[in-house]
Amino acid sequence: MSFFAELKRRNVFRVAIGYAITAWLLLQVVDLVLDNIHAPDWVMQVFMLALAIGFPLAIFLAWAFEMTPEGVKRESEVDRSTSITNQTGRKLDRAIIVVLAVAVVFLLYRQVGIDEVEQPVTIAAPPAEASHNSVAVLPFVNMSADPDNEYFSDGIAEEILNVLARIPELKVAARTSAFAFKGSNINISDIARELKVNNVLEGSVRKSGNQVRVTAQLIKADDGYHLWSQTYDRELDNIFAVQDEIAMSIADAMKVTLDIDTGESGNLTGTTSTAAYDAYLRGMNQWHLRTGEALYNAIELFEEAIAIDPEFAKAHAGLALTYGILTDYTETPFREGFAKAGVAARKALALDPQSVEAATALVYSTDDLTEQLTFAKRAVELGPWFPTAHQWYATSLQLMGDLDAARAEYRLAYEMDPKARVLAHNLATNYQVAGDWADAERILLQLVSYAPDHYFGWHLLLYQYLVTGDMEKARQVGSELAQKLGRDENSVQTYIDLFSDDDKKQAAVEKLMSWQRSDAPDGARLLWDGVESLLAAAGAWSEARILLQDLIDNRPAYQYGGIRIDRTLAAFNCSAETQAMYEASGLPELVVPYPCEGLVD
Repeated sequence: MSFFAELKRRNVFRVAIGYAITAWLLLQVVDLVLDNIHAPDWVMQVFMLALAIGFPLAIFLAWAFEMTPEGVKRESEVDRSTSITNQTGRKLDRAIIVVLAVAVVFLLYRQVGIDEVEQPVTIAAPPAEASHNSVAVLPFVNMSADPDNEYFSDGIAEEILNVLARIPELKVAARTSAFAFKGSNINISDIARELKVNNVLEGSVRKSGNQVRVTAQLIKADDGYHLWSQTYDRELDNIFAVQDEIAMSIADAMKVTLDIDTGESGNLTGTTSTAAYDAYLRGMNQWHLRTGEALYNAIELFEEAIAIDPEFAKAHAGLALTYGILTDYTETPFREGFAKAGVAARKALALDPQSVEAATALVYSTDDLTEQLTFAKRAVELGPWFPTAHQWYATSLQLMGDLDAARAEYRLAYEMDPKARVLAHNLATNYQVAGDWADAERILLQLVSYAPDHYFGWHLLLYQYLVTGDMEKARQVGSELAQKLGRDENSVQTYIDLFSDDDKKQAAVEKLMSWQRSDAPDGARLLWDGVESLLAAAGAWSEARILLQDLIDNRPAYQYGGIRIDRTLAAFNCSAETQAMYEASGLPELVVPYPCEGLVD
């Protein structure tokens, strides 16, 4: 008997096919479970390794052993005349058919999205049609032995993204949204559909000593066709040239394929020092995390880069951006943060007058809302591809009362970067202050679905349900927020009592006021931003004015100017006492007057 005939007789082929189908099904099920519980990537990797090890073991067992009426025996001990391998084979055939049917059902299950039924978020706008001249640059995979080189592979992808974003005829998905798919198992076509692009760039970086290998490939999303691919082996001293070379190769490929004019990029890195660039990449990685600790780390790293290369404009711009938002995430006095942001931004612009990041950072180098609007407008003109510029311009427009113009800018930034938490948060706030609760809820539900750990999304949802009187949803969201914040006491009932008509209301007001002793979340509090608006909406105007005056005395104008343009608080805003507070605060006159006619007491 031939070797292949013997393999068939011993059911080795059936075992191999059955194992492969079963392994695929198990991978899909485990992937779904791990995704729902947000397990780290290494758990799936260990499971895949176990399945890979199990395959040759299954083949060996099928070859060396046989099922008999007396149980499992070594194949060499079984008399061929009494062998029941044919019967075993038929049983395996039936088992394979059953497993294959289950696999098909499960595949259909995932395709039609049954696994999404239990998700609380079902409201979503249909995705806009993807632009033909569009690309998303996914984070490059770190193939280096050292996992700490992750920032380096991210930095390579980000610099390529920045080069491509400067091509006027090319739409490039913003960094935050593209990097949201890092480590995911989502296929290219689904990523492209969500980011509204037709092409995807992916790659890997392998760094070893002074050597680096960068591999990149440009993929047409609808059919998976590789438009372009290239591998670069370089010494790390020339990494800047590698970045430019990769970016321009991609741009040239897209020029031929999409018939666009890419222009010339030049060297956009801005330094010849590998050490300075290394520190800069680490700093940007920390800046994107948006936590107090990360921002302090970013400052140290940008300053390290500047110490190595004082002429490194990008490092100065990164420092300016960090100081500009530092007061929102730490206890740093805003005047200190704004002053340092201004120094760093102007130094960056002196070195590179075209630095969009530095021009944007100037917005929060001043507490004057009129100056902020001027700086923000200039930043958008200089870098229409930079979502943060549009975001801060929108905020400036909103604080000056032009809600419609602000919404247009927010939506533009949100379209560029649909996975950016802060953009979704700001767009939802715009809808809320305009009284468009339905659109605000839609955006916020999307936000907490893809960023369930983003406290401020739950914060705005809780505020909305309280103000609009949907106390059942307020209770649900408040409980969720308390759990995420690790609160020992769930104080959501206090917020609900604030909107009651009995004695509980005053007790709730007093309790909320007793919590206002720190800018950081503490104790049982669930809301630590916008409480003055909440009190005003509940009719506790005197207490709302106390908190508002504290903000005016101690916080930047953009943190208290928002309540002034809130259309849902018209009676409070238009009262003579509140109007007097706004006038005394030094806030500039609104470019779009607030609708107070007939409401002033």
